[in-house]
Amino acid sequence: MKCPSCDYLVADGAAFCTNCGRPMGNAPTTPGATTPVTPGQPVPASPPTPMPPPGPSAPQQGFWSQPQQQPPAVLTGPGQPAPPPTPMPPPGPSPGPSPGMPMAGLHSQQPPPGQAPPPYGVTPGPIVAEGQTPVSSYLMGAMIFLIFGAIAMLVADFGGASWYDYYNGIRGWVWIEAFSAAGLIIFPVAFVMLYMVYWSSQAMKDPRVISANVLDRWFKVSLAIGSLYLLLGIIWAGYSISVEYDDWWLDVGFYGGLIGGFGAAFFFYLARNHATALGYPSGVEQTPGTYPISGQQPPGL
Repeated sequence: MKCPSCDYLVADGAAFCTNCGRPMGNAPTTPGATTPVTPGQPVPASPPTPMPPPGPSAPQQGFWSQPQQQPPAVLTGPGQPAPPPTPMPPPGPSPGPSPGMPMAGLHSQQPPPGQAPPPYGVTPGPIVAEGQTPVSSYLMGAMIFLIFGAIAMLVADFGGASWYDYYNGIRGWVWIEAFSAAGLIIFPVAFVMLYMVYWSSQAMKDPRVISANVLDRWFKVSLAIGSLYLLLGIIWAGYSISVEYDDWWLDVGFYGGLIGGFGAAFFFYLARNHATALGYPSGVEQTPGTYPISGQQPPGL
């Protein structure tokens, strides 16, 4: 029998058309009309909902849409070479952000366990290998000699002499100390030595002040202090002999300046050579306690 709506041939006794889904009657039913069901007959199934053909969906109303460009398909046939594979980045650490990349999502590299993080804006400096002497050890040696020399110069006498007048029965003494006319030389020299102690202590706390040039400067200053006290001792000895003192001597203040200056120069010399071997930067000193944030490489202790 034929469907009265689409003239499609269906099996005899079918209640609905298998092509258009309409009921098999004398005339097509109106949309929305209900077909009576005969008792004992199965309930007709609803017609399947037509599915849209596969392909790019149309943009929905109310949303901004932009057509996506699909990459062209590469067709290979017999005798044609296959397309080259996509290159992969080499294994290893990321080269870092490109210029203009926002920094909000970046994370700083964490230091290894047991090592303090470097100050913000700077990178860690030379790392002392196991068994090597750090530069701070030489600075500690220089500080010991400088402290001893400065205290001896300020507290003890530089030298002295005595004489005796046999005719009048008078005995006299003369001393050279920091609170005499010689203090014009002793106090500035002691101040320079105490400043080098302060600098060394700050360098042990924050190694950004350490550089080969600064260590070379302190080596020369300490060497000059030792040489100055040696020269002053020679001058005092020559003067005492020329005026024919009955007795003259060089006291603890002289030996403090002599030993403190040459001893500190020796340790600053070792620190300068060791810092150069470890790769410390050769630059000017930054004032301790007022370091600007910069990209300068700070050395490690």
